[in-house]
Amino acid sequence: MLLPENLKTIEEADFKICISNLWEKYKSFLLELNGGFASETSFISEVEMWKLKCLTINTDKNLIDIYKTCDKDIYSNCELLFRVLLCMPISIASAERSFSALRRLKTYLRNRMSETRLLGLALLHIHWDIELDPEKILDRFAATYKRKLNFVL
Repeated sequence: MLLPENLKTIEEADFKICISNLWEKYKSFLLELNGGFASETSFISEVEMWKLKCLTINTDKNLIDIYKTCDKDIYSNCELLFRVLLCMPISIASAERSFSALRRLKTYLRNRMSETRLLGLALLHIHWDIELDPEKILDRFAATYKRKLNFVL
């Protein structure tokens, strides 16, 4: 609803209904993140200002570029909703892939593994294509706890 191509083509009556529905759906989320300082009228006026801004935005932009043009100080609620939209997965394939990887990792022998270690192992298994620098990993490991001897290779 907040995307420029949608706001440019929507009728005024439909716009009011969509904004009210958007407020009702995300009201608790917006109130929580704004510290309780949000109201429906301020949200509607902010989205109306965002609609005016969208008239100048190129509709060929992707969602990340639109998010970058949304000023956090002026359009705080719109920026929060764009952040939520950017965090949503496009499909459930990534979640299915995570569960498949977890099924492969969590065997009988690894059943007593801690949550943080399992998370790290799962991330390494899923994102195997990311290059890791062993020197940085060793330096970070060496700096985590106070040791009696220096950890040197």
